[in-house]
Amino acid sequence: MAIKVEIVSPLKKILARNADMVVIPGSEGDIAAMPGHSPVLLALRGGVVDVYEKEKIVESYFVEKGFAEITQDACTILTDSAVNVKAIDVAAAEKRLQAAEEAYHNTVDKNDYKILASLFEEMQIASAQKDATTRKLPYS
Repeated sequence: MAIKVEIVSPLKKILARNADMVVIPGSEGDIAAMPGHSPVLLALRGGVVDVYEKEKIVESYFVEKGFAEITQDACTILTDSAVNVKAIDVAAAEKRLQAAEEAYHNTVDKNDYKILASLFEEMQIASAQKDATTRKLPYS
């Protein structure tokens, strides 16, 4: 038995396939979607979606913000941006993290919650993207 997995951005459908399990970076922690899963709707954090077949990762995608809907037989991930981990530009990821950290340090009003929340979110996404470039992929 498999679960149907889709990753969709505003511009296109990035992935559509069956899998045994999908591990998704939820805003409150990673969650594994498998056949028979109870229905769940969750917010995403920047991180890697791992697609499994027979206990092995067969594909990995970096996602930024968005939502995932898990049902008993499907997992649909709606995201602002998704890219195959193999296609992430390491230098660009490092530059993005550096820019996010500099923006935080250069923020004058450290009491403005809205600005800080936005900066922390960008630092989390940039850090996760950089970390994704150094993962050892079992299917490489």
